[in-house]
Amino acid sequence: SRTSWGADAESASISSSSSSSGSTDNTANSQLHRRAGVLSADLQAEYDYYGCSNLDGSNSNTAAAPQHNIFGEGAAAAATPQMAACFCGLLRDAPFDADATSALAQSSSSSATCEDGDATGYPCLNVDLSHHLPLSTFGSPSMANDCWGWTYTTESSATSSVVNGTLPLLATQREFAILGLNDGTAFIEITDPANPVYVGKLATQTSASSWRDIKTYNNHAFIVSEASNHGMQVFDLTRLVDPSLSAPATFSTDAYYSGVGNIHNIAINEESGYAYLLGGSNNCGGGLHMVDIRTPTSPTYAGCFSADGYTHDAHCVNYNGPDTNYAGREICFCSNTDTVTIVDVTDKSAPVQVSRTGYDNGYTHQGWLSTDHSYFVFGDETDETNTGIKTRTLVLDVTNLQAPTNFMEYFADTAAIDHNLYIVQYDETDFIFQANYRAGLRILEVVDYATADFEEVGVFDIYPDDDQARFSGAWSVYPFFPSGSVIVSGTSEGLFILRPDSTLFSFEWIMDPNNPDVFTSNPTSSPTQNPTRVPTQSPSLLPTSSPTASPSGIPTGSPMISPSASPTSSPSGRPTATPTSFPTTIPTASPTTIPTTSPTSSPTAVPSLVPTSSPTGSPTAVPSLVPTSGPSGSPTTEPTASPTGTPTAAPSTGPTASPSTIPTAVPTETPSQRPTGKPISNIFPASTESPSTSSATPTASPTARPTRSPTASPTASPSGRPTSSPSGILVASPTGSPTAVPSVVLTSSTSENPTASPTASPTGSPTSVPSVVPTAS
Repeated sequence: SRTSWGADAESASISSSSSSSGSTDNTANSQLHRRAGVLSADLQAEYDYYGCSNLDGSNSNTAAAPQHNIFGEGAAAAATPQMAACFCGLLRDAPFDADATSALAQSSSSSATCEDGDATGYPCLNVDLSHHLPLSTFGSPSMANDCWGWTYTTESSATSSVVNGTLPLLATQREFAILGLNDGTAFIEITDPANPVYVGKLATQTSASSWRDIKTYNNHAFIVSEASNHGMQVFDLTRLVDPSLSAPATFSTDAYYSGVGNIHNIAINEESGYAYLLGGSNNCGGGLHMVDIRTPTSPTYAGCFSADGYTHDAHCVNYNGPDTNYAGREICFCSNTDTVTIVDVTDKSAPVQVSRTGYDNGYTHQGWLSTDHSYFVFGDETDETNTGIKTRTLVLDVTNLQAPTNFMEYFADTAAIDHNLYIVQYDETDFIFQANYRAGLRILEVVDYATADFEEVGVFDIYPDDDQARFSGAWSVYPFFPSGSVIVSGTSEGLFILRPDSTLFSFEWIMDPNNPDVFTSNPTSSPTQNPTRVPTQSPSLLPTSSPTASPSGIPTGSPMISPSASPTSSPSGRPTATPTSFPTTIPTASPTTIPTTSPTSSPTAVPSLVPTSSPTGSPTAVPSLVPTSGPSGSPTTEPTASPTGTPTAAPSTGPTASPSTIPTAVPTETPSQRPTGKPISNIFPASTESPSTSSATPTASPTARPTRSPTASPTASPSGRPTSSPSGILVASPTGSPTAVPSVVLTSSTSENPTASPTASPTGSPTSVPSVVPTAS
């Protein structure tokens, strides 16, 4: 049965009493003496350092602030009474933790199955004990605190056989527990959980402290502490698998970050490679001091968020929840003394507070996101001590990061203070693993987050004496080992290696390597040492023989596997055949096949076709009857008609170097033969006066311009040049009258030589080619 210490008896232990008589006073004095005997000088110094003697026995929020500023010496902010209650409550309760559990806490315990609610003296439910390492295993620390884990894995895929009934790990996969102590950090290999090996210890950077916190990233441990000027230690965890190592070894740090002093907590987002140093004197008012640890041994300051003051703990993730406004962004969910504060830290140089949500609170301590990032589950560290309520777990709906809502509460059947919790998923169901001080490990199955409907399905109480609301017992829990092992740290109890009963979840725990918070079901039976190609217990995924009939074209039932809830993270290999209803703002790499409704001001891409080398079709309009740029064809050889009048303008072209020829004077009828060299006889009688009609022989060219001007310029040059002498006198008269009267009277005889060019220039350019040349007679 459990024994209750009672609030009065324990309060008396830290209260000075002036009474010299009475059993109560003697008991109080006796416990004060035990305190001095149990606590080391380091813990006693801390008790005085934080001014814990100023606290009253109720451990309430009305306690006076400590003499030491928890934010660090010289810090502007002062510690709140809630923080003082947390710090001093732990230091006050430490000696009674050791006294009450001395029988079990100081001895090592081997494997024990939970039967009828008991495992070698520890109350339990569906959780077996693999091994217990007492605090004395690790030298002479006064106290243990945080715990974390690390799994070493190589590329080998070989498997080992079952060891002590546990699920086999990869032959080269080894698991290690990391335990925080007030004087340093211990490393324990738990690959065989029933036979753990204490590998070694890393000493504190400066001095001892009851508060130490550890997280891991990329095969390195990052360690902070409330010890003065501790900074951040970096330790290469691969040193633990060095075959030449002699255990237990004394280790030294591999790197050190001095950008902070005393730090209360550390959060690491393993997806982004950033660490967040929280509380204490972190040069960010106790808020988020951000460090780039992507190169683990070269940590670098990245940014600071101090707008909402002190942050006690945080869960920072690459957000993948229902609020699409923040999809893929790095978000920190912070436990900020009296609020849940959400901060977007994607841009480390300019973090943004997304929301700040208060509640009916005592002291917001620590929390974790549901696996779907829809809810934040957290604990309050002083609500049980302040109000006397049962152990309370709170749930905040964070589906809208800017407006979280719907605070829900779950109450356990114990009075213990809740401390640290983490969430993992098994077969699509979330389970909450809690370290609740004197109530030990508690495992809650989530039925419905929206109503805080949880069912307690697992228990391992490392503090079997009572479940009082005191700061002693189970400090933290780590449930993320691939094998399914779970470790719990106890302030005076040391390290517990536990294994939840596989019947609790009806399957072994196998971690999904792509999501360390999610576990999948195991096969229904254990494989043989040398499995056959075809499983003997269950059918293979493919049929063992050909189908008896061809399948129908349409499925006969529902699909065997439901599609994923959300599309894949990357687009399909080929674009869709038609554009989406909402085109992207950035054009695609090549133009679409269909032109846009109206052209843009400038081409958006290279034309899809090259112009053809020749016109594609008929002209777009009928050409004019007269070409505009050149002659329509070859020039005519003869005039088409006699001039109709005087030229109206100068010829369109200059005269040729020599006359084109004697006017052809083509008669209306063709002569019977060519003229001889000279005339046979005169046709007209000789006369000294010019006849009234014509001379006997025409001149080679007119002596004056014709009386009638041509109506148009010739279309081309005459076909030849004039002969050297006149052709002679016509042998006969023309058969018809000339079409026009000559401009001058012909002489009675031929001229000696025809003129080389016209005697006078035309007064203007003919308007067209003369229709005919005047006849010679």
